[in-house]
Amino acid sequence: MSAFPTLHTPRLLLREIVASDAPALLAIHGDADAMHWFGTEPMQTLAQADALVATFASWRALANPGVRWGIVRQSDGQLIGTCGLFRWDRGWRCCNIGYELARPAWGQGFMAEALTAALAWGFEHMALNRVQAQVHPANGPSIRTLSSLGFHTEGVQREAGHWLGRFHDLQMMAVLRADLATHAAGPALQRAAIRQELQAIDPLDDLERAHRSDALAWVDSGTELCRLAKPATPPMHLISYFAVVADGHLLLVDHKGAQRWLPAGGHVEPGEHPRETVRRELMEELGFAADHPIGPPLMITRTETVGAAPSHTDVSLWYVVQAPRDQAIRFDPGEFHGVRWFSLDALPWERTDPHLGRFVAKQAKSALGNA
Repeated sequence: MSAFPTLHTPRLLLREIVASDAPALLAIHGDADAMHWFGTEPMQTLAQADALVATFASWRALANPGVRWGIVRQSDGQLIGTCGLFRWDRGWRCCNIGYELARPAWGQGFMAEALTAALAWGFEHMALNRVQAQVHPANGPSIRTLSSLGFHTEGVQREAGHWLGRFHDLQMMAVLRADLATHAAGPALQRAAIRQELQAIDPLDDLERAHRSDALAWVDSGTELCRLAKPATPPMHLISYFAVVADGHLLLVDHKGAQRWLPAGGHVEPGEHPRETVRRELMEELGFAADHPIGPPLMITRTETVGAAPSHTDVSLWYVVQAPRDQAIRFDPGEFHGVRWFSLDALPWERTDPHLGRFVAKQAKSALGNA
């Protein structure tokens, strides 16, 4: 079982639900009026809450694991609800989403914030194409929240649920990956995904801590993160670098615009996950696909660029791609003079990214820790 995916948002922490959360879950699920449309009988005992904690934990052990996050308000550390992705069909690349929120936390946008983070994580890490939800037709606030996130109503399932002694119709709503390209929720999910990538980085030193802190503030500011027009609009934008490594060597490209030997990479496009940028640019710039999943970024840097193009600020996520040194490479001659494998003890320090040395040191430290 992989490590539990803890997520951060500007106001919330989405973390694993543990035994000590049972009293808070009992308070939430025991509120009969608040849980009227949840789909189960109101909870009455702490033992029932303990069983719910165990149920959520059991999802992680399934062949197609689900994940249920406890939603914690950062301002006071209070568990205010849960949300999760479950009934995952890997072949169909779809799953269900479910959630509940304590009554005192209603009307403050907490659930939309939590679900945005959950969806951003699911579309990338579970490779989802579709996420669906069953909602009672009378649950207007829930329907509005899902609609704001790009979910469409697809129909009504007659008497699909049974609780409180009667059958209930359920409204089927779903969002597709393709929906997010045109829906207003798309940028919010991309922003959440970028925030998750930043949070996954363990800073090497004080400089990287400062760069990550500045980048998180930039993401949370609501400003545009992606380059919209060449050469540098907006003047600060997001880059996905990827260092292709093999046997103590690093593949660098002789970049025409930057006039430096650099790791390959490119601008993150609007609506694109930074890891998808790596996959796309790897094929476009070097002509091959990685034979392994792209992991979280190893490093974050902020650099004032120099070269032929107008100066601007690159906020760069540095990823690692493994490839053999005999990998066939078809580089883009429009962007690069050439490509070359450099031994780590013979890198072109006088003409490369100023942070490359720190990246090499961090990668060596990471490799040592994983050995």
